[in-house]
Amino acid sequence: MSIVERYYGDSSDSQHRISFQPVIEFAYSVDGKEYRSRQRQLGVRRGGSETWARAVKGKYPVGSAVEVLYDPANPTEAALENPIGMSMLIFGAAVFCLAVCAYALHMSG
Repeated sequence: MSIVERYYGDSSDSQHRISFQPVIEFAYSVDGKEYRSRQRQLGVRRGGSETWARAVKGKYPVGSAVEVLYDPANPTEAALENPIGMSMLIFGAAVFCLAVCAYALHMSG
């Protein structure tokens, strides 16, 4: 299954807004046991625009083979994508900002 769901969320200004979430259900097996999951990224549930959700959904056509990442100690915990990439991007941006601040402090002192 590969669909886009629409849901209402609360924004920071207390106005309800519509968000979209790609829902990709996949099946996988570990040691001969079958599992199913809908987690695209472990521990991450993020909504966005309909265009974004449809683009993500388009990466996983129904019936296509996918690589599944799972926890060997708990195969029920599985996902299609590793959110580490986003974490590294945020970490890199933070390091860059700190470097700019350190440079600015050094130049003013």
